[in-house]
Amino acid sequence: MSKVEGKIETKAKSKAKSKIEHSPSYKLSASSHNLILDLKGRMWAFGGEDYEDIGFYYAGLKPKHLYKEWQFKDVAAGVIHDLAISTDGRLWAFDKESASGGLLVQVLKGEKFMSVSTNSGRTLAIRADGSLLAFGYKFGATEKGITTFNTLMENVSARIVNIKGSKNFSKISVGTSRSLVLDSRGNLFTWEHPGEAYDDEDDEGKPLALKIVPQTIKGLKFKEISAGAAHCLAIDKGGNLWAFGKNRYGELGNGTSVGSEIPILVQKGVKFKKVSAGRVHSLAIDISGNVWAFGYNSSGQIGDGTKDNNRLLPLKVTDKQNFVEVVASNDEFLWKTDTYSLAVESDGSLWGWGSNTCGQLGLGKRTNISNNRLVPTLIKVLSDE
Repeated sequence: MSKVEGKIETKAKSKAKSKIEHSPSYKLSASSHNLILDLKGRMWAFGGEDYEDIGFYYAGLKPKHLYKEWQFKDVAAGVIHDLAISTDGRLWAFDKESASGGLLVQVLKGEKFMSVSTNSGRTLAIRADGSLLAFGYKFGATEKGITTFNTLMENVSARIVNIKGSKNFSKISVGTSRSLVLDSRGNLFTWEHPGEAYDDEDDEGKPLALKIVPQTIKGLKFKEISAGAAHCLAIDKGGNLWAFGKNRYGELGNGTSVGSEIPILVQKGVKFKKVSAGRVHSLAIDISGNVWAFGYNSSGQIGDGTKDNNRLLPLKVTDKQNFVEVVASNDEFLWKTDTYSLAVESDGSLWGWGSNTCGQLGLGKRTNISNNRLVPTLIKVLSDE
């Protein structure tokens, strides 16, 4: 794979036009905190704890509008840093200090991007020409003499990911244990993350070659993908929902707790349009706008009014509401009992349910486990402002 430094090599430079096409849509990204994009490209943040040792940062107990002078088209919440793509295609990084009023740090200057996904220190990004880049970093990066977040992100080294037979990519999802990539023809590729999620350098600070060995899921064409902690979800072009990976808590939705590396058809007869694989539970939106949930339910993240009752089959959580985006939290540092769900309707109504111990539901206060939200609760109407 070719290597791409902070200032992109000429031979690897994107040939994309300076103006990036953008169709406004809601975006939800959840870690221990949340980042939301509304239809105006405004970024909202809330939730999280200020645990310096593991990288969480506090974004507030209610949705806060960040970087008011900017408009964005994609966003990715991470454990130790966040990423966003402005409407002109530039890629930006920020951490807990930045979100408190600091500056955005531009990553890979000179490049234009369409999409970004990050998890556990690993990042995938699709450039404006449809090509795929991968990068990551090790905590501190002291072996390079880089000690500040700004300097670290400004000196990111990215690599071009080449997958035989595919040049243009449309969707990416980085999970804790594996990544998913969708090309423009609907072909789905997946690979596992070897070793430590953060370990993209050797002991001397020299970049390691990415050990990407894509596996192709043949015979199906997909349009939506989501990689969770140890399971994955995908929607094919016919609207059918598929799941594969580990299944200890029913997160595959096949009525068992037995995992499968072969995609399993979920909820036959129902057509879906959106999906999100979390740490230990799953969410999906059907074509009528209803939210479905299955998997682990220790915090009420399923939204059926109960907790501690895992759901091995998909359960319809909402009815007669037009939801357009959904996210199941996926943060390896949060306890499984702190997981939660978010969903937004077409009118901008943002709903949340599950754990609120870190203020991750944006309700204006933290609550203990006994006060988890067991059914969808309105957080904010994003179109009100």
